[in-house]
Amino acid sequence: MAGVTQRKSGFARQASEINKLPDLAIEKELTSKYHRWLWLFIALQNIVLDFGRPFLALLFTDSYFPLNRASLGDYAHMLHNVTMSFSILYLLKRRTPDWLKHMLVIVYVMGASIHLVGDSINHRLVLSGYKNYLTVEDNPIMRNVQPRSLIQSFQLLYFYDEYLGHFMWYLPLFISLYLYYCNSFAAQKCMFSAGPMFLMNLALNAGVFWYLVTEAQLIELYIGLMTSFLFITLLEVSRGRFPDINGIFIVLTMTVSGILILIWVYWLWNDTILRERYPGVLYVPEPWSVLPMRVNISEIFG
Repeated sequence: MAGVTQRKSGFARQASEINKLPDLAIEKELTSKYHRWLWLFIALQNIVLDFGRPFLALLFTDSYFPLNRASLGDYAHMLHNVTMSFSILYLLKRRTPDWLKHMLVIVYVMGASIHLVGDSINHRLVLSGYKNYLTVEDNPIMRNVQPRSLIQSFQLLYFYDEYLGHFMWYLPLFISLYLYYCNSFAAQKCMFSAGPMFLMNLALNAGVFWYLVTEAQLIELYIGLMTSFLFITLLEVSRGRFPDINGIFIVLTMTVSGILILIWVYWLWNDTILRERYPGVLYVPEPWSVLPMRVNISEIFG
């Protein structure tokens, strides 16, 4: 009977090990294969549905979409909320608890939806003469608003759009990138050659994150993310573990985007109008505040 029991326990251990093989295969694939299509998808959806959204809203104005209805840019924003949610879920595919996945996606969609409403109204204000490079109370179209307490309502709208919405929108994304990077470490050093697809994705995503950090005013989150990357890298390397090709890609992308941010700040460093609009030590102007100062948008899209 003892021999039979031992044979049964041996079979049970073998069955348990066999059941773990698919999970190990998935883990190996996630930590070794370059996710070229994921990074291309993230870049293109942000370029078309996020960066291109204001242009769609300005190009297809009341002739196609009445100002009291959702614009084409608003529908692009809605689609972006859906597609980026799937991207975040894929980023969290690497050994992340289900409750954390659900929480991050829920907060992301809430923040993006808050921003959708505020940004939609802001685009209509721009068509009426609102200047993004000025504060709410300093805008010419606000000088004759009656009663004056209505200005506080517009300031509240600005808070939801530019602060709360952006923070809830992009904090889950940055946390997802951090968790993705933390799970990219392996015992062997990654040896790879940067092919055309890698370089193209690097350029596109660096541009995307430059835009996200500057337009959404996420410089604090960006600095926190890069500091976290440095800390976890030093910790894992001391343990003899190194980032795979996807981890290297994230670090390179964020580094190049940081260089672009520094160039952007240097270019606009002595602009007195923007200095009043963005006071403080962390001076990072928004592209959509700079563009109307350089280009007459109403003449182009009007």
